[in-house]
Amino acid sequence: MKHADNPTPRCWAAVLAAAVGVAAAGCGGYGEVSPEAYQHAKAIYNIAGRKAADRIDPFCEKLDAAQARGEVSATEAAWLHAIADDARRGDWQAASRAARQLMEEQIR
Repeated sequence: MKHADNPTPRCWAAVLAAAVGVAAAGCGGYGEVSPEAYQHAKAIYNIAGRKAADRIDPFCEKLDAAQARGEVSATEAAWLHAIADDARRGDWQAASRAARQLMEEQIR
């Protein structure tokens, strides 16, 4: 008899797969993005470089509007919101690094 506290191997496999996915996203692997998403990456990079906390919410509002218009995919929006969240937490370096990486991956 298994206890609820003892996850099954299948559960561990799901946890491992999720962790690998998060690690891959954190280490790059953004892939190709739309021109609109690229412009948003430039904007959040600029915001992070200036440490302009007052610009994060307006950035997110514009990003959400672009997604609603279909100019930015849900995946692109999630990546950009994660970068904005780093900035919102005051981790300007991580936000800047992630935005730059997203942009650099478009040139490769």
